[in-house]
Amino acid sequence: MNMQCKIFKTKEIVYQRDPNDKKKIINGYKVIKIIGEGAYGKIKLAIKDNHEYAIKKFNKFILKKKNKMYKNPNGTTKYVSLLDEVYREIEIHQRLDHPNIIKLHEIYDDEEREKLYVVLEFAEMGQILKWESKQEIFTASWKFDELTFKDYAKQMLMGLQYLQQQYVAHRDIKPHNILLTKNHQIKICDFGSAQQLTPQNDRVKGTEGTFQFVAPECLRENKKSEIPGYNGHLADVWSLGVVLYCIVELKLPFQSEIMLELFNQIETKEIKMKYDGPGKELILKMLIRDTSKRPNATQLLEDPYFQ
Repeated sequence: MNMQCKIFKTKEIVYQRDPNDKKKIINGYKVIKIIGEGAYGKIKLAIKDNHEYAIKKFNKFILKKKNKMYKNPNGTTKYVSLLDEVYREIEIHQRLDHPNIIKLHEIYDDEEREKLYVVLEFAEMGQILKWESKQEIFTASWKFDELTFKDYAKQMLMGLQYLQQQYVAHRDIKPHNILLTKNHQIKICDFGSAQQLTPQNDRVKGTEGTFQFVAPECLRENKKSEIPGYNGHLADVWSLGVVLYCIVELKLPFQSEIMLELFNQIETKEIKMKYDGPGKELILKMLIRDTSKRPNATQLLEDPYFQ
């Protein structure tokens, strides 16, 4: 467990303004600028003791009023507030402690102002790939070479392996959620779709995450199976395989604005690659549609490619 993660309530939170530039300071964290937007809130760059951090800010008042729908096993519908979803994300994330998982440092839960601040490790280089929507291609802030690619792929798999060891399915692995530090360290982030599993049950149900990266079994849950759902860890492996494909090809393997066509591609399209480097076989193994033949993260780390 990440023992350094502290939760501060309203009376423990001190708000100030820098007398020089009037920027907000929250318990010593000086908020500099907005650096991104998450599903439920803004992400800001902050500095404390000459160290940079990312702070996720949530408006609890708004999140309380919005709901997410779930289907219960018996077919009934359950609604959960987005605020409860954020708390669930925090509950999973604060237990994680690994070099390739973005670190959650502190949480400021201001019940009076109905604001929630989550202080995270800052990855200076940002997303591993950036999607250019007009050209429909990916670009990278780092220079591709085979050694770097192998190093990054190994780090990503080590992060997935750790999640598997903690019985956590990420469920939204994509370039947007894989960050890079200036020291070339991979950081998996954003546990908003994550699910806590158990040693007895590694199954998940339904379709979470970004459709272009979801595994085919997410789209065709086997209703006849004695064990409902599908293996969450192996679905994450497929998603990471799509990410690695995107790194070497700089495009999506499955793409259509028509949802049914996209799903059909994910389930049936032959996966072709111009890239013919030493990492090709690893990527194709991760994109095996038959889950009984798709290796997990631990097996992939033992692949000859990494030896």
